[in-house]
Amino acid sequence: MTQWGPADFGLSRGQPRLMSTPEILPFEELVIERSLAYGVQPRIEIAEVEEAKRYIQQGVRHFCIGWDRFIYKAGCSGSARACAGWSRPSDMRPGSPRRRLRARA
Repeated sequence: MTQWGPADFGLSRGQPRLMSTPEILPFEELVIERSLAYGVQPRIEIAEVEEAKRYIQQGVRHFCIGWDRFIYKAGCSGSARACAGWSRPSDMRPGSPRRRLRARA
């Protein structure tokens, strides 16, 4: 599976703002086209389900829809009180016995 990253691509070319311009599209399409030609499934990260349409037309079938930070923000944006009480589960705090067990697994 290939993972297209327009930000990483732009940075590697010395053009960090490339990802927010239309000039990135031919590179993105080339990565998708070549991946599929070689039988490697591309995976695209999108923020909204509606963004998938153009990728599906190009043959993409694998998506990451949203990121943890966006999901968290969307869930908490409606209520500051909901976020105020949020904390990491006790079993995931550094040094907790369950975290150490998970790290070994």
